Amino acid sequence: MPHGLSRAKIDDKGRIKLPAGFLHYFDSLPERKVFVTSLDGRIAEIYPISTWRETEKFFVANRGMPEARRAAFTAARLGADAEVDSQGRVTINSELR
Repeated sequence: MPHGLSRAKIDDKGRIKLPAGFLHYFDSLPERKVFVTSLDGRIAEIYPISTWRETEKFFVANRGMPEARRAAFTAARLGADAEVDSQGRVTINSELR
């Protein structure tokens, strides 16, 4: 799994091209489905769908913590399912753009 941040430009159709390291990681997964969101409203994050499901379980288990509630709300408001296409691009939903 790649670590760190990577800057990306959104094309006119709302897509970003994944850097090679990230693309290789997503290609190695059984599903090409991802969840694109932001936990803070500033930085977009792309999660493999299986990882996102685990993150949702964490939010539920920690719903008593204000920070977890706030992050879960922001992620739900800005997030959307997407897929990595054959050219290594992911569409960013309009709310997150």
